[in-house]
Amino acid sequence: MKSLIQFSSVLTEKAPVNPKLVPKETGQGSQQAVGAVTETIAAGALLHHHLDSKHFNKPENQETLGKIKSVYEGAAGRLSAADLENRKNHGYEQARKIKEHLGEMYPEHEIEEIHHTAKEGEIAKATKGKHVDSGLTNPSDLTVGLRHKKTGEMIYHGVSLKSTQKAKGDIGFKNPTPRHMDEALGSNTTGLWKEAHDTLNKHVEKYHKGFTNLPNKDKKEVLRKLSGNRINADKAQKVGNKPEHEKFAEEYTNIKNKTHAKIRNHIVDHLQKTIDSGEEGHQKVKDFLLRNYLNAGDDKEEGPSDKTPMPYSKVTTNGTAKTGISSKVEIPHTSKVASVLRDPDTKLEVSRAPTGDKYIHYHAHVPQKDSNGKISGYRRVHLFSEQVKTSSAFGNSSPRHNIQPPGKEGMQSEGVEYDEIFLESNELSEECGTGMYWCNTDKKCKPMPKEDAPTMSAGSGAIAAIGVGPQGEPGVNRKKRASFIAFMKGRSAKLT
Repeated sequence: MKSLIQFSSVLTEKAPVNPKLVPKETGQGSQQAVGAVTETIAAGALLHHHLDSKHFNKPENQETLGKIKSVYEGAAGRLSAADLENRKNHGYEQARKIKEHLGEMYPEHEIEEIHHTAKEGEIAKATKGKHVDSGLTNPSDLTVGLRHKKTGEMIYHGVSLKSTQKAKGDIGFKNPTPRHMDEALGSNTTGLWKEAHDTLNKHVEKYHKGFTNLPNKDKKEVLRKLSGNRINADKAQKVGNKPEHEKFAEEYTNIKNKTHAKIRNHIVDHLQKTIDSGEEGHQKVKDFLLRNYLNAGDDKEEGPSDKTPMPYSKVTTNGTAKTGISSKVEIPHTSKVASVLRDPDTKLEVSRAPTGDKYIHYHAHVPQKDSNGKISGYRRVHLFSEQVKTSSAFGNSSPRHNIQPPGKEGMQSEGVEYDEIFLESNELSEECGTGMYWCNTDKKCKPMPKEDAPTMSAGSGAIAAIGVGPQGEPGVNRKKRASFIAFMKGRSAKLT
């Protein structure tokens, strides 16, 4: 086993600072590298800085060190020097926040093991079969083992890590593939995405023969050239000003927008039809959103067996050294949106957004009950929105849709707290009397539909999109962290 200093030196050496040595990636490639770097730094910082020294040499932790070293080396060189440094800082901050959060949740336990569980099947291995959650039901990048100080019982808690350089940015709990919706609700989004890919491929073939059979990376480069750097743009390159560049970009964008709209309309119509089919269909959509979009389904729905699902938290880290780095923690099962969806009296509404061809809005009509528990009216609230998109229109048989957090579409005023928007916005929701709901299109209360009638029209009303309110903390300006080597030198004697 290499010493800690050797280990940290290897990590640093594998991250070239000369941008000419390794071509930096953009888009999905860089996003994957960002995730890999922050996850591994967070795991390493937990092991080296937030773990009692008596547990450091435990075989499980030494195995994690070897794994994160390999993952880091494969990802670090794909980021620019500035981005790499910032993501390291995010990893350090996430480790601090995880330690603080778990200390508050489990005051009678101490952290004993750290596992990197970003790949399928690794949760079952890390927890020795206690939890067998799939990647679909549990997106934990790290799994932390904690032992009770008195009884010796070992429990496990997962952590899903998110990193964004935007000071007020947020990231949804997950980016599910449309395949999951198809399997659970009988939609045909996967088929429509294949059709969209075929349509776009055929169009580009007119300009570049053999395009369809190119690797995805080469396709992106062809699109960049044909559009004069307008599609899959490289920020380091200038935008071409030739008429043919503009023409191609416009044609391509129009086709893509139409395919997005077709997929979006199919999803809205299919979900609304399922909701309108009756109580069983309505509940089916609720259960799907809870389990697949919020990872907050009931225990009986969470895994492939009768094993208890592993609890997990989402830690989002924001900012840069210049703007200040801060973190917030959210727990899916206790989120306000999850509570709303669990209420059997909540009425769902799915609609097309007025902000383009690719947004879907999810609203709920939340029952307002009097002191006797009787429903006196409904309040319309915005749960979240879904963006029909993929990182590339080509070579991706399972595109990822984005579940958008509060204000992601830029439709909310700056500086408004998400909980305020969710709970108190008079502009976006109104309280109506018994049997009534607030229609945002007509800006007035209307009678609630009967149980066997549509819960809400799936038309395109003037609806703004927000999402679940986080349980976070205000931004904190933090000094720039020391280098990875300096950070871990103090514990070098533990890994000899």
